[in-house]
Amino acid sequence: RRMTPDGVKIGACIAPALADKGHALVRSMGLVAGDGESYTTFSEVFMPILQQWHHLPRAARHCISAEPSQITNSTLDSPLIKSVTVQIARNFAGFPFLPHMQADHRREIERTLASLFMRPESHWLKGKYYPLAGSASYLPKPNGMSEKEEEVVRAAVSDLIPLKPSSVAAQAAGFDRDWPDARGVFVGIEPGLGIQINCPDHITVIATGPASDVKDVYTRARETTRAIQAEGAERGLKYARLDHMGFLTTHPEMCGTALTAKLALELPNIGGKVEFKEICQHFSLDARNLSGSMWEITSNAKLGCSAVDQMNMLIEGCRDLVDKETHHQPAASAPITARSFSARIPSKRLPDLSKNTTVMGQVLAKHPALYEDCFELKTPTYGFTLAQCIQVGMEVEDPSRTDGLVAKDSECFQTFAGLFHEVSRAMHGRTGTQVWSRDASMVTNTIVDPSGQHQGKATVTVRRNLLGFPFAGAIGRDQRREIERLLAAMVMQRASDCFEGTYYPLRGSKSYPPKPTGITAAVEAEMTSCVGMMQPVEGKAAELLEFNADWPDARGAFWSTDKALAVWVNGEDHLCVVSTHSDVCKAFQRAQEVCAAISAQLPERHEFARSKTLGFLGPWCSLLGTRMTVELELKLPSCPADPSELAEEFDTRVTTGPGIVAVRSESRVGLADVDQVNAVIECGAELVRLAGS
Repeated sequence: RRMTPDGVKIGACIAPALADKGHALVRSMGLVAGDGESYTTFSEVFMPILQQWHHLPRAARHCISAEPSQITNSTLDSPLIKSVTVQIARNFAGFPFLPHMQADHRREIERTLASLFMRPESHWLKGKYYPLAGSASYLPKPNGMSEKEEEVVRAAVSDLIPLKPSSVAAQAAGFDRDWPDARGVFVGIEPGLGIQINCPDHITVIATGPASDVKDVYTRARETTRAIQAEGAERGLKYARLDHMGFLTTHPEMCGTALTAKLALELPNIGGKVEFKEICQHFSLDARNLSGSMWEITSNAKLGCSAVDQMNMLIEGCRDLVDKETHHQPAASAPITARSFSARIPSKRLPDLSKNTTVMGQVLAKHPALYEDCFELKTPTYGFTLAQCIQVGMEVEDPSRTDGLVAKDSECFQTFAGLFHEVSRAMHGRTGTQVWSRDASMVTNTIVDPSGQHQGKATVTVRRNLLGFPFAGAIGRDQRREIERLLAAMVMQRASDCFEGTYYPLRGSKSYPPKPTGITAAVEAEMTSCVGMMQPVEGKAAELLEFNADWPDARGAFWSTDKALAVWVNGEDHLCVVSTHSDVCKAFQRAQEVCAAISAQLPERHEFARSKTLGFLGPWCSLLGTRMTVELELKLPSCPADPSELAEEFDTRVTTGPGIVAVRSESRVGLADVDQVNAVIECGAELVRLAGS
């Protein structure tokens, strides 16, 4: 029954833990502060958790020492260190924190800070404020920042624009309440300097720069924070803090310095090994693998540790890591085989591929220079390496996946173009300019079954992936949830008649708020009988690539009211349209209408991933081009002709089952959509003709 003066109750503080029980391998506190008074009003709950989290004795007090002049002069001028980021979070006394904040409080903070940025006295606060796109709270920009302004902000500070919180814990805490209202970012005139407003703390100052300027980056962040404190005092703003707790934050694990400092290091030899872990533990550092040999090293000591000590531990720890990496003595080299290949620490020597049966293995054996040319390249956005793309072909024998090569995102097709084009050429027989012809009026007038006795169900399946997101197997949970949120919103807007229906998350998925427990068993059974049901991707390759990570989280399907159309979300592709009808042409036409309607609503940065030469893009080289499959079932007791002859004549695949003969045309580079449909129709008509003769 106890509550803070702002009305915060303990139930609101522990809501994240109740909503999301967490994971055994992921350390999370499960606690948020609704305001600064939460720390004292509910001290019986907060203090024991904080003491255990920060490994502090009961009587510990927070240390204050933030002068840049006290930071070590040890240099970090090494090509192994790529960048440094310093973030400082602050909240204002007298205001609720984000979990308990209502629109009027949030807008008051935005309005006060925006006015401060317009006429600042301090050099550190000179710049421009941008409300998030869609926010209507800032009168000078009633619609928020434009897409062009978003590009300007990203160019200034790459990770400054926040995404809408999508995790179960964040939503339970209320971080997404009224999103994006009264949220925005400030971009300073100083290079690499920005401020996030109202997400997830009242302000988060972010400074970035080259690793050789660690002290300078920290100084920019600190001086900006001090400038807000000094000029904000005239407007009644004061930072929330306690003597024994330091600066108070929404996330209690951040209180104390409320500072996070990160360095990105290239550690191809020692990354993840015993000496690497020992150094990180000694200096109280967290390590996260970004991709391949790239690691993000973070200083995680906050309460009971001063900002200067925190920065010094990061600098000294990273200096030791660089020294270890620089003086690493490799073990005596043994012959490298495909089975000993490591995607994390690959060899610059091409492994022995004499026994590798994948298409990738055969291509590299024939053109070894492709490996050498691409070995050190990385995709621009997410830093995926060649080693990560070929790992599946080196380590797994999977008869269902002969590619041996997987794209982690659409940029892999440009960054490693030589290898991807050669593998695609080997699998499709050609590369060149992909043919586009989606006009249903160009479909043949041939009638498959004039009598109507043999006509079965036609199914057209179209797969698409979005730019700006990793593909399946490389995508993270938050990114997968962002795709679900984006696509579910589109289909539920019912932009055209073909979209009439409902979005159903898979049973057990908690990522879609309108249906927090997923699809019901009854609807699932009915959908399965009509259009099928999305299942985890099977096979050794899918297991290695973690295609089913977090299953069934953020997976689901839009199902039309006529029960003949489904749009699967986050399966093996970002989306998969399944259209069924007794008429092949009508199934094809509806699938194309759905894809066109979704494409028209997508922002440019997330449009369908495609290439002029390879067509629409996805994880596997074997499925490029139209990325469409057309299948027609015929009610025939047996196949009246040799399937291999039909396949050669009509460029289709014919299979048989009990009382069913199925004709199928699969995507291939250089083959147009309409040609696939026509091939199935003509082949089906020939089968019906032969059956009746």
